[in-house]
Amino acid sequence: DLYGLVDGQQRLTTLTILLAAIRNELRALGEDDAGAGVHTLIERRDLSNKDRFVLESETSYPYLQGQIQSLPGAAEVVIAAGAEEKTLQQAFAFLADRVHGLVAGLSRARKLAQLLELRDRVLTLTVVLVEVEDEDNATVIFQTMNSRGKDLETADLVKSHLLGELRADNASFDQARDSWNSILQLFDESG
Repeated sequence: DLYGLVDGQQRLTTLTILLAAIRNELRALGEDDAGAGVHTLIERRDLSNKDRFVLESETSYPYLQGQIQSLPGAAEVVIAAGAEEKTLQQAFAFLADRVHGLVAGLSRARKLAQLLELRDRVLTLTVVLVEVEDEDNATVIFQTMNSRGKDLETADLVKSHLLGELRADNASFDQARDSWNSILQLFDESG
């Protein structure tokens, strides 16, 4: 099943990056099976037996997929171009460094135990899923929930409103979302 995510993209992206860092550290340790097991949380086969990333992001494509979610060496090098890609690059470097630091200096057996414990702690996190029938209800819930914590950025509110009004007939070709992303890229490039 595919779900459109209205809120929580940063949390799920961060968890995906952390899982990728754990996967890479397990592989560097020579624990290919354990690394492959973690990788199934990042990429798996769908009902058509095609590989799919569990988290599919529109805005950070292809950097997130090619540099973080893919197995090391499996994809061509993708250059971090915009602000979002650079932030992802920094987050991945930060988390990879933290995961490596967690096991640095330990015996091989303790490294493996620490990495598996970290993996298991990530897997015990609770995710709250609120499933709604349409985008209008999702937008109302998004705006209501976010009004209780940190104020939303004006750009987030504008995006939520505009994309809610300019709904695409086909989710695979969303011109309004593509235009919004192009506008953001222009802002990023302008400095």
